[in-house]
Amino acid sequence: MRFAAVLFDLDGTLLNCERAHAHLRKTLCEMMGLDAEKMRSGGRVISELFREQGLGEKDYRLYVRLWRLGEAQVRPRLFWDANLTLEMLAARGVMTAIGTNRPANTYLVKLMRAADLNARWLSFVLAQDKRPLLARFKLLITEGVMLPCPVVPSRYPKPDPRFIEPVRHKLERLPGYPRSVLFVGDTLVDLEFAKKNGFAFAATLHGDLKDRAVWEAHGADLILPRLRDLLKHIE
Repeated sequence: MRFAAVLFDLDGTLLNCERAHAHLRKTLCEMMGLDAEKMRSGGRVISELFREQGLGEKDYRLYVRLWRLGEAQVRPRLFWDANLTLEMLAARGVMTAIGTNRPANTYLVKLMRAADLNARWLSFVLAQDKRPLLARFKLLITEGVMLPCPVVPSRYPKPDPRFIEPVRHKLERLPGYPRSVLFVGDTLVDLEFAKKNGFAFAATLHGDLKDRAVWEAHGADLILPRLRDLLKHIE
C-alpha cells in the first residue's frame, strides 16, 4: 500500500505499558475509593472519566499527580521494535508522527525520553490540551526537555476528528490525502478518529484490544500482530 504518512498512538501502540498501567490503576483506585473498571480509559482522556462519574477537579488532580509518581516508578518502555519501525518508515520517505491523548506538557516529553523513543524520526508529536496556546508557551519556555521534533497541542482529544486540525495543513500536502494517511492504534477510540478523518487504520494486537474478530468487525484496514509487521504493508 502507498502511505505517505503514518501516525502512531503512544500508549499500548509504541509504549509497552498495559500491564504496568493496569496494576497502577488498580492501586490508585483502591487508595482513592474509585471503581477501577470505570477508570479504564480505552484511549479516552482521564478528565472525561472523572466528569462522567461526577468527581471533582480536586480528585482529578490528585489522581493525575499520583499516577505520574507511580508511572515514574514502573517506567514503561517501548516495544522493542518501535524505534526500528520508525526508522525504517523514515528511510522509505514516509512521514512519521505520534497522535496521543496524553496532555501536551513537559511530562509527556520526559516520558518519551525516559522510554528511549528516538524522536528524530518523527515529524511531530500531536497531544491534547484544552488550552493549546498556554501549553505551547509552557513547552517553549521549558529548558532541557525538548524533543528534536515539535510537540503540537490540540484543543480536541481523540476521537474528535478536530484533533488533527493543528497539523492538517502538513498532511493535506501529501499525495492521495486523506487515504494516504495511516493511523496505527490499539483502541476503538483510535479507529473512530481515523475513520472520521478518512484515514486508513492499522490495529495492533499487543495493546488494549487484542481480539482480532472485534477489529475485523469494526473495519480495521490492517491488523498487526507485531508493530514491525507494518513494514510488510508499506511500499
